[in-house]
Amino acid sequence: MNPAMSVAMFSLGKCDYTEMCVRIAGAMGGGLVAFPLFKAMTDVLGWTELGGPEFNADGDEDGSAAAWSEFTATMLLGFLIYIVNWELNFGKHHYWIKQSLTAFGIRALIEVFPTAGPAINPMLGTTWAVFAYGGFPEDVRHYLVYWVASILGALVSAFAYAVYDGCDFLGTKLPIGPIKKKPEAKTEAKKKKN
Repeated sequence: MNPAMSVAMFSLGKCDYTEMCVRIAGAMGGGLVAFPLFKAMTDVLGWTELGGPEFNADGDEDGSAAAWSEFTATMLLGFLIYIVNWELNFGKHHYWIKQSLTAFGIRALIEVFPTAGPAINPMLGTTWAVFAYGGFPEDVRHYLVYWVASILGALVSAFAYAVYDGCDFLGTKLPIGPIKKKPEAKTEAKKKKN
């Protein structure tokens, strides 16, 4: 799972701290193994050489444009995930519809926010850099763009969802929300139980 979205899921109480850390470590481990593996496959099969997310510092020396791009794209990815997976009901074939809509949404975000590579996933930016340059990036801008900006974007989307849904955010009931109307059937069933 995307490390930024793992942080968002933790902030919404969908996973605990340990699970969040395991998801992040698993994503990083997967990326560190996947890039060399796919490089070997492309070499054997004669496919186009691999590329990965990198922001161009020319004209963006401080990385702010790339960071803003990653922040916004990750925030919108969060909204996409919450809407498609938690708010919409697609009936019997929900898995395929959700996966297709999510994939289409990610592709659209990549096209609309190309400034940072784009990654919309901290693991992709970092494991690509390790693969392409032989070690973890030493430039702090890399971490500001791919980790800090992405995680902040995910947290903003999670906060907005918590306000909308009325769920806890970082273990705290927010003083605002919910905006979402609860279904009448569930409300009536709760009243009958009490």
